[in-house]
Amino acid sequence: MSTNLPDLELRHWACESAKICPDKFECFYYNSCSEGVGLEHGNTVVMSYIGKNYYKEDNFKIAIIGIDHGGPDHNSFSERREVIESHYQKNPDGNFNPHYKGVVKTAAVFLGNKGAFCLGNCVHNCNHDANPQHECVIDKIAQPNLVKCVPINAKNRTSVSTTTMKKNCVNHLIEELRILEPKLIIVHGSGSRVYIERGLSGSGNGLSTIDSDDKDLSEHLYRIEALSAHILFLPHPAHNWLNRVWGSVVLKAVDYLKSKQAIPE
Repeated sequence: MSTNLPDLELRHWACESAKICPDKFECFYYNSCSEGVGLEHGNTVVMSYIGKNYYKEDNFKIAIIGIDHGGPDHNSFSERREVIESHYQKNPDGNFNPHYKGVVKTAAVFLGNKGAFCLGNCVHNCNHDANPQHECVIDKIAQPNLVKCVPINAKNRTSVSTTTMKKNCVNHLIEELRILEPKLIIVHGSGSRVYIERGLSGSGNGLSTIDSDDKDLSEHLYRIEALSAHILFLPHPAHNWLNRVWGSVVLKAVDYLKSKQAIPE
């Protein structure tokens, strides 16, 4: 991972302040999260994926939040980037799973013209290597999770994070978002909303309603003034849940945010 100042700030927070890096794991919440669950003290903690172009000066910064990484892995920031790039960008057989299809599709539609190629051509897998003249949306986004640890006995990628883990770890997420400074936060997983609202309220922030009479839109899209960002709560892409609200929520959010000049054309 590059050593520019935003990268250094993020790693310093994770490793020295929050102490959640795999090789320096001393998370304040570990004991309460681990009780009855079977965490193994940093052996299943994964840092966020930060695309290599996320910090580029002309990049519109989007953070797409998942639930957790799903398996008993442990990755630093640089290792996590290598995992994502190797599997999805550099692997000829690296087809997107349902979750990642939703990640790419969602990021692309909110990136406007700079996401247009991926929206139309990267539905099932990444086609960047064959078309390097187009920017890859995977390089442009950040992907924090609501929860950074996974129980060691997790059998598949279905989340088994407990309520306690979500209540605790959302505090790390809010601090990480302060450092990442996204202009748009997209949450994949409707059940995550209650924890994010709790985390924001606990840190003196909150969700502000937008000026829209559209009920479908106003129940999903909000403004977080303290983070200078909009936040959009969406169903998780698994089981076609995201596609069910694509027209009624996602495309309406695109139109609304463009009308406010809050996302790129």
